[in-house]
Amino acid sequence: MEKRIIDPIKLLAFKQSARKFDKMPLLWEWLDDWFHRFILYKRKKSTVINYASYIQKHINPILGDYKLDELEPAMIQFFVQDQLDNGRIDQAGGLSEKTVQEYRNMLFQALQKAIEEGYISSNPCQFVQVKKSKEREMHTLTLEEEYQIHKEIDCQWRPVSLIPVLLGLYGGMRIGEIAGLKIEDVDLDKRQLHINRTLNRFTVIENEKRTSQLRYGTTKNGKERTIPLNNDLYEALSTYITTMPSNLRKAEKPLFLSNKLTAMEPRTIGYHFQKLMKKLNIKDIHFHCLRHTFATRALEANMNIKVCSKILGHSSVQITSDIYTHVTFNQMMKEINKMNLQDIMHN
Repeated sequence: MEKRIIDPIKLLAFKQSARKFDKMPLLWEWLDDWFHRFILYKRKKSTVINYASYIQKHINPILGDYKLDELEPAMIQFFVQDQLDNGRIDQAGGLSEKTVQEYRNMLFQALQKAIEEGYISSNPCQFVQVKKSKEREMHTLTLEEEYQIHKEIDCQWRPVSLIPVLLGLYGGMRIGEIAGLKIEDVDLDKRQLHINRTLNRFTVIENEKRTSQLRYGTTKNGKERTIPLNNDLYEALSTYITTMPSNLRKAEKPLFLSNKLTAMEPRTIGYHFQKLMKKLNIKDIHFHCLRHTFATRALEANMNIKVCSKILGHSSVQITSDIYTHVTFNQMMKEINKMNLQDIMHN
């Protein structure tokens, strides 16, 4: 019986018909093509900006002139380690594991497409690891420190208000979400707050010049959410809005303003938060610790984890559970101690 096989010449022609490059592309050529076809008009603006920076400023200068089929896992691993040790553009040291992991993941995606289009047969990023150092402990505020902070914050309207601190502490909001709030997002009648955008500063590279721009974007998981206001937040926001000048109290206006009466951006919020921490002599706390403190208090108070996850804006309950495992363990210790025989006998 005659063996049936595909004509190799026809097969080669078929493979090449879908290719843009008639020869093996260099990595920088492939990344440029991949970026314009699959990223530029299909991803969030923040992702587009970040990927452009990763490619132009970090990946291409080291790996860009290698052909795709020349790339080896050892090369990618070298790149990863070099970024961890020396990756900062200002030559002031290395990048964080999180940032380098994003580089590796982006490169993996791009090379996976190169496999699909027949340029390479395996992905050199597959077995590359980003070495993780010991994770920095996320501090939480004590109840006494919470009281100090609350007492220090004036809820009357003013530019560069400290009320964003209370939104982090009692609402678990991210700093970009707080900066992105507008007057229309606060519903005092229903005692709730709508979170549907963020305001962040992004690095933009134009004509080889690096600048930064403030841009509104979607929330981290792309979903809007509504959170209820507890009494502390309700009273603070009610006082703040009712004492705000009427010309600024318009639906589309930013809720929190700088001294120039423009939207109060995250780094301004963070700067004034650190001034407050210094004044109160509270150490080793950054703004994201407020969100961490909120979640810790909520779970230790037996808030349903699904409710806590929804307030925090996590995309799944599993994320909340993974991040705050230590909280649930502390709670387990508290509960299991109720089974001490002596305590049971006394009761």
